[in-house]
Amino acid sequence: RGSQRGRPTRFDRSTSTLLCTGWQMALAMLAATPIFGLAQSIQILAVTGEKGQERAKTSQQVVTDALGGIRTIHASGCEKDLVHLFWVLTRPPSHWRQALSHLAGGAAFGLANGIEFFVIAGGFLVMGLLMESGHTNFDEGQQAFMGTLYAAIGAAMAFALSADLGNAKVAAHDMFELLDRTSAINGMEPDGVTPKDSHAKVGDLEFENEQFFYPFRPDVQVLKGLTFTTQAGQ
Repeated sequence: RGSQRGRPTRFDRSTSTLLCTGWQMALAMLAATPIFGLAQSIQILAVTGEKGQERAKTSQQVVTDALGGIRTIHASGCEKDLVHLFWVLTRPPSHWRQALSHLAGGAAFGLANGIEFFVIAGGFLVMGLLMESGHTNFDEGQQAFMGTLYAAIGAAMAFALSADLGNAKVAAHDMFELLDRTSAINGMEPDGVTPKDSHAKVGDLEFENEQFFYPFRPDVQVLKGLTFTTQAGQ
């Protein structure tokens, strides 16, 4: 993430240097940078396939939560609903829809790739005109052309791959907030309330006539008058 956030800074620094080398050529390439960056972003998004990855992550989370709370799921009677949800998330698309998706993705990728070559060809055309008019030479024009081109590629990669940067910042903030907080339970500290009566039943647990049912299934009684006592140390 740090390298992605540093790419705009490197883009500004490189373009400033190139403007000093050959400002006419650099300005011509900078004018086409948004188009080139958009084409690069389309290609990266078409290859990564973020939608499929999100569905895979969601289905994996459903399985993890279901296994962790299997007793609650069984008591709530929502096994079929979870199975149906997992099936919806993991089922493959129909053949015609999959073919249409592949055709659309291939067309977008090909169009974006073609736009890149048109931008490069236009840059060489402008460089030739500037050399013919005497405003630049081959070395300066080539430096400005290639430098601006690679700067545009880096900016496009930063734009395409940092869409979830906000979510990453929130997650990092929450994680460090949990790590930095002081726990209310610390077995190494002798703090807390100490019973005055030395004969008090410290650590004993006693349940008497406990009644319990899940709110989703009030007709199924889980605990029916549970009564038991455990001594400290058992």
